[in-house]
Amino acid sequence: MAIWSDLPWEMRRMVLEALAREYRRSNSPGGLASYATVCGEWRYFFETKTFAQLVLTPSRVSDLHRFVPSGKRRLVKHIWLRILLRRYGCKVCGEFESMQATIKNDSLASDALYALFDALSSWKPSETGGGGLTLELSAHSPSDAEHYFKNFRFGAVPYFGEDDSDPGSRLLARDRLDGSDTSHAWRDSYALGAYRLGDDFSRAGRLFGRGLCVAGELPRVEAVTGFLIRRQCYRRFQPLALQKVLCSLPRLESVQLELWSRFFPQDEEYETAFKADFPQKSVRSLSIFEDYDVLLCSYCRGPRRTSPSLGQALAGVASYGLEDLALSFLVDAKDFFSSPLFSRPTGDPSNKDNKWGTLRTLALTSNLLAPDQCPLQINALLRDAGAAAAAWMPRLETMEIWNGRKGAAAVFRFERGGEDGAAPKLTWRSSWPFALAPEVVAAWEKVGGSRGSLLSINAGTLPRPAVSHGSVLGYLRLGPKIVHPVSQYQLWREADEEFCFWSRPPGCTMLD
Repeated sequence: MAIWSDLPWEMRRMVLEALAREYRRSNSPGGLASYATVCGEWRYFFETKTFAQLVLTPSRVSDLHRFVPSGKRRLVKHIWLRILLRRYGCKVCGEFESMQATIKNDSLASDALYALFDALSSWKPSETGGGGLTLELSAHSPSDAEHYFKNFRFGAVPYFGEDDSDPGSRLLARDRLDGSDTSHAWRDSYALGAYRLGDDFSRAGRLFGRGLCVAGELPRVEAVTGFLIRRQCYRRFQPLALQKVLCSLPRLESVQLELWSRFFPQDEEYETAFKADFPQKSVRSLSIFEDYDVLLCSYCRGPRRTSPSLGQALAGVASYGLEDLALSFLVDAKDFFSSPLFSRPTGDPSNKDNKWGTLRTLALTSNLLAPDQCPLQINALLRDAGAAAAAWMPRLETMEIWNGRKGAAAVFRFERGGEDGAAPKLTWRSSWPFALAPEVVAAWEKVGGSRGSLLSINAGTLPRPAVSHGSVLGYLRLGPKIVHPVSQYQLWREADEEFCFWSRPPGCTMLD
């Protein structure tokens, strides 16, 4: 009779992977660690899974050295610190957080961050293995899911891979509820009109908060190479708090920030944060995605606000040696390309410190890409983008400029072409008829022609009406560089009309 060791390694690995997938789907209480007791081979395999992503609350940070000894640090790839803020009751659940509560929450956040950074400060880069270590932050109150935001997912469900993004995944940001709570605008599992949440500044403000601050300096952590805040973290961090965190991570290579639309005009603070010593010269990939939910933020009427000065400041950030840059909705592409840095002659001696030459991918959004905007202005933007790429971005492989909202969407894409000789290509897709002007094509021919190939043009309409900005992400080549895979899946589910969790009338089938 064949025994386990008689099976080929490929088959044994398939069995172990199947066990890991089944655990993630069933959420069994024993955990993957129980499988590690079977034998040495199983222990090695499941320890790589168990230690790969650690989810910590502040109370567990002090135990980090105990359950992750130095010999296991190489297995840790991702640490998610979930900062638990003060609870609140029904008397204040519909009110904006008081200043006293904000101060206490700031203290909780500062203490949690200091404790974790202090614990990680002893980790050496050589101990974390070849892939580096990613630090993820989030903050929420356990009471957030007990009042008006009952269908929001605040739980700690780590992301392991594509298997976690199937229709039955537990990673959804929002889900259907059981029962009613009319005092918090819920009846028979449905919200009683989205306006009950979004139109009330105080109720939405309770979820987002005033912005967490970080007191004092944080210990330097050399082992962390990636930093992440996902859109599932609704509670905001102040821009200067983010700057303080990031500057304490001197070996950062990747920064991905998914921030929610701002409550207060803080563009100047963001600009100050990014003009300071950030990003570190080690950063190669930067993504900032400012999310917006009409149902949550309906108090913000009109177009999303962007700051021209912030757009120009981030254009300067892009010249610091980045390889991948994605800026979505926080700034507008027209402001990015209007930076004085792009208007200088390429032979100007002051350009010696500009390093756009390392940029390989660039993704930007623009409010100009809309059917109610002037076609001349749209073409001017795309022409300026091509001119900047031709003059300053010799290694550019892909650039996408896009926009999306309910009923309107557009995607502009440049692809240089592969090493196999494929021709450089321009792609335009929109929800309304639009033609690329000859001067746009001419500007991009100077970029695509750098390898001696003719530029191909592919223009047309989007195959499906846009529901929101999230529904456009599936059309983007650079989607994984714009938002985290979990966030992209959540945006897709929330954007799809078949998965609208807010005001579905009774009797409709909810697809899970």
